[in-house]
Amino acid sequence: MGGVGSGRHWQFGADTTDDYRSIDIRWLKREGLLESGVSRRITWSRGGEVTGSINI
Repeated sequence: MGGVGSGRHWQFGADTTDDYRSIDIRWLKREGLLESGVSRRITWSRGGEVTGSINI
């Protein structure tokens, strides 16, 4: 037990999961994006400006 960072406690200003984009796996399945050979670029935007993207 006790790897790197295992004893570190939460710090003010530390990243949380709310700081990152999310992908709904159920949506990916409905869109057929979990099938072999299917690819797509997913983008996130705010106010018409792209704030992030990922290729799946």
